[in-house]
Amino acid sequence: TLKIFRVVGSGFGCGFENADPQTIALLQSLAASSNPDAVPDTAEGMSRTQGKFSERFSEAKEPLLELARKFGLRATDEFLRLVDEALFLAARDAGNNLDETRFLDGQNEIRGRRDDIRETVPNLLQKGVSILNSPLSATQEEAASPAVSELSLIDKDEFEEFLTVSQLVSDLEPRFKEDLFKLDRRFSLLAKREIDDRSNPLGPAVVGGVFAEALKNLRSDRTAVNVIYRTLRQVLEANLGHLYADANELLVELGVLPVIEKEKSTIKRSESTSPSGPAGVQYSRVQYSRVQYSRVRYSRVRYSRVQYSPVRYHPGSRPAPCQAGQRHHRATQAV
Repeated sequence: TLKIFRVVGSGFGCGFENADPQTIALLQSLAASSNPDAVPDTAEGMSRTQGKFSERFSEAKEPLLELARKFGLRATDEFLRLVDEALFLAARDAGNNLDETRFLDGQNEIRGRRDDIRETVPNLLQKGVSILNSPLSATQEEAASPAVSELSLIDKDEFEEFLTVSQLVSDLEPRFKEDLFKLDRRFSLLAKREIDDRSNPLGPAVVGGVFAEALKNLRSDRTAVNVIYRTLRQVLEANLGHLYADANELLVELGVLPVIEKEKSTIKRSESTSPSGPAGVQYSRVQYSRVQYSRVRYSRVRYSRVQYSPVRYHPGSRPAPCQAGQRHHRATQAV
């Protein structure tokens, strides 16, 4: 039974309960065909990749790399500062010694990995800008190996981190939908291929995946890891908007799609005079006028009551006829 399925960054994750062999085989074949854009791992491969881009990319490359580097350093420094404070406060407010120790262990682990995180995040972001794609995909050397398509089992904590990052990405993408749309279109022009939110080298999926890569294999308790990722969410929420505004402004200054029109669904008047019209003809909207109906009042018809007097019949006799328009009068018959 499939319990959960998420797609993010360079792949997907799913949780099963009593998975059958056919399901595993299906996922195996899917993984084997899901790596169309491998990351170049040599200077020659990088040159071939960039050779497919638009000529404008050579002009925009260095400014974009510098923008990615500055954002990576600024966001990383802010994250490290805030997460240190958050773990310290969590330890201070812990209800028992065990929880206090867990938060302090998490704080010490992040401090020990500070330099690696500051180096990994900017470098991966710059690599993504260089290829206009996610830097977290398999390299060309790995893609040539049949082992790259094999499924791998991961422990519960690693899978929970994967779900945490995917949920973070799902929450952030709608917040920056308009700016991401513009950036996707401009990057698509530079790359001469379609770029979406998932492959955008500065999109939430890639940025979140880059931080997750730097935080991979944390040994701290789950309670401390949750604090770490909550802090990451706060940092990205506060900084991604500025990144997208700066990137779009930079590309506009370089003449990369200065104006982007949103797609609008319009209905045009048909030029055909045929009642049915050929296939593919767009029809104009028809407005119907409202027809108001007046209320019709019906007069009440009052019926007068007709009172009948009792008539006594004598055996063998007939009652006297009643004239029209007159009431029956009491008739008596002498006995």
